[in-house]
Amino acid sequence: MADELDTHEKRHGIMGDTSWDTPVCVTDMGSVQARLTFTDVKAHEYVDTEDVLREKVALLSSMIRESDEMITYTGAGISVAAGIDDYATKVKDASITRASDVPRVKDWKDARPTVTHRVLTAMYESGYLKHWIQQNHDSLPQKAGFPQSSLNEIHGSLHDPGTPPSSPTPSPNHHQTHHQSPARFSKPGGTV
Repeated sequence: MADELDTHEKRHGIMGDTSWDTPVCVTDMGSVQARLTFTDVKAHEYVDTEDVLREKVALLSSMIRESDEMITYTGAGISVAAGIDDYATKVKDASITRASDVPRVKDWKDARPTVTHRVLTAMYESGYLKHWIQQNHDSLPQKAGFPQSSLNEIHGSLHDPGTPPSSPTPSPNHHQTHHQSPARFSKPGGTV
C-alpha cells in the first residue's frame, strides 16, 4: 500500500468506518509527486469499492442535511469535464476521471457548466449550500445560475469588475502567484 494511504484517516477520513475496504490504486504514477511543492503525496489515483462509495455518499448526504452553514471550496477538477484543462494533474488523459466524451474547448470562455456546477447551484437554491469559494475564474458557476453575491473567486473574477483576474489573459484554472491586494470578498450588500 502506498504511504499516502498508510492510515485509516488517510484512506477514508476521520468519519469513515473502520470496516471499509482500502481503496484500489487504478493509476500508478511511480514516484511522480502530485504537486511540486508543499507535499510529498504521489500522483496515483484510487477508487473505492462500490459499497464503500455508496456508504461515503450516504455519510456525505447526512452531513449536508444536518449542516446549517455549509460552504464548498472547489478547484480546477470540477471544470475538467467542461473541457478546461487541470494544469496540476500529472496523468492527464490517462486519468480515470478523464472521460472520452469530454468536450475540448478551444477558448475556455466557451465552456459550459458541468453536472457539478449545476448540482452546487441546485444545492444553493434549495438552501443547503450557503457559500461557494472557488479557485477558478472560468465563469461556470455563474453560467450555471449561481449568484455572484454568494461566490468568492479567490484568483479574481470575470464577472466582478471589483476583483478582476490578476493576469490580462488568465488561464481559468491556473494558480497565479500574484493576487489582487487587499483580498476582497463579495457578500450581500457589498464587497468587504
